[in-house]
Amino acid sequence: IVVQLDPNQNMTELNENNNVVAVPITISNQSSAGSPVIKISANKPGNISSGDNITLTATAGSSYLWSPGGATTQSITVNTAGSYTCAVTNYCGTATSSPFVVTVNSPANVPVGTGGSVCGSGSVNLSATNGGTGTMKWYNSPTATIALTTGSSYNTPSISSTTTYYVENEVTTTGPTTHVGPADNTIGSGAYQTTTPSTTWYSQFDAVSDLTLVSVKVFASAAGNRTFVLQDRASTTLKSATINVPSTGANVITLNWFIPAGPGYKLMVTGTPNLYYNTSGVSYPYSAPGICTIFGSYSGHTTYTFFYDMVVKSPDLVAKSGRIPVVATVNPLPSVSFSGLAASYPSNASPVTLTGSPAGGTFSGTGINGNQFNPATAGVGGPYNIVYSYTNGQGCTGTQTQQVTVTTPTVNCLVPSGLSASNIQNTSVQVNWSGATADSFLVRYAVHNTTNFNWKKINGQPNVVSTTLTGLNPGTQYDWWVRSLCINISSSVYQAVPATFTTLNTVAQCVTPYNLNATS
Repeated sequence: IVVQLDPNQNMTELNENNNVVAVPITISNQSSAGSPVIKISANKPGNISSGDNITLTATAGSSYLWSPGGATTQSITVNTAGSYTCAVTNYCGTATSSPFVVTVNSPANVPVGTGGSVCGSGSVNLSATNGGTGTMKWYNSPTATIALTTGSSYNTPSISSTTTYYVENEVTTTGPTTHVGPADNTIGSGAYQTTTPSTTWYSQFDAVSDLTLVSVKVFASAAGNRTFVLQDRASTTLKSATINVPSTGANVITLNWFIPAGPGYKLMVTGTPNLYYNTSGVSYPYSAPGICTIFGSYSGHTTYTFFYDMVVKSPDLVAKSGRIPVVATVNPLPSVSFSGLAASYPSNASPVTLTGSPAGGTFSGTGINGNQFNPATAGVGGPYNIVYSYTNGQGCTGTQTQQVTVTTPTVNCLVPSGLSASNIQNTSVQVNWSGATADSFLVRYAVHNTTNFNWKKINGQPNVVSTTLTGLNPGTQYDWWVRSLCINISSSVYQAVPATFTTLNTVAQCVTPYNLNATS
């Protein structure tokens, strides 16, 4: 068939006289009447993931009948496993295809997640199980595409509020490896191409689905480097690799080129190939249904060029479960306080009782016994840390810490001794004592053998050991006591037996005034 290019002269060409091309067309005898050949092609390999589907297409005809299912269209889309055939009627008669087997991988088990918690803030350990099959991936949102980590557990970063994470289970099934094209060059006669052709020779194929071209087999007439090139149907170079062909005869060339689904790819060797090609016994297309179809070469369908036993690998199938939430809970710390502790005590001070809130916690620290702080037990020193700890029903513990110092005592707060009276007058007297130091003293006195007491409180600092009582009755015997009063330690008691004194009853002299005078 002669094809005229640019018949209307729309484009300016380097050579306006070469705008025709002869296109060779190979016409093969049809099958004999009554014996059509029916094939099923697919848009992907027959092994699919659960929830996926595959489209099967039968050879063209005038009527179709699929089994199972009974569909009557040329193509069907299925998602269940089975062995599918199609009876097709065309001009050559009616025939049934060979079975196309669809297998469906088991779905990935939905993981079972276990949340975790932390008190206040911090990292939380989350875990999940998947029944032992697959890889669990952790995400920070239901739609995130980048996993935080993989495995049965995930330790979150430090968080201060309750946060939801997500885990899904992925089961990967290795994609099938398929051999496409003649296994070797024994399909018919041929020759080695030992000169550089004017047009680069290539083999052409469709990638029905994404695939990896793992390797090809070539038959070499000479060892040495070859540059293997992959182009798309527009002759744009996509991949290139210079590889040593180590020996004459059969050599397997490893490429491992990923090739996305698309039509008309061209595989070639540049320069002088020194590789074998077949000129007879060629029977296109060479197909792996749903994966790859080698449909021709640079010269159409008359030769098979260079690349035998093409090994192609389909992508791995990844079955994903639903993504489930796993909660990292942050429980608040309880608010804790306690009272009853002063900043400082002398070492001889009495134990003090502490009160914690909420009740039910425990006190700890130097000098603590139960809920009491004993300065004598703590000893002179500090500051000591006194801690109240309380744990709530969620297992969270709150604490409050206060500090206390124990000092050398400045008062002994003993019961005063050595009671005596001096400077006794009709209505006043000085009372004296010794043997005690205190913040203050309290003197109690009353007419002898009566209980109509009077009190006088005086400052005990610094080292006060006496005071004057006034307003007394003349010529009267009095009983009196004195006790020590202290701020941080226990005060003393009164003496068991009072001291006594008797006021004077002296008549005052009344002299007539004299030297009377007046001025101004």
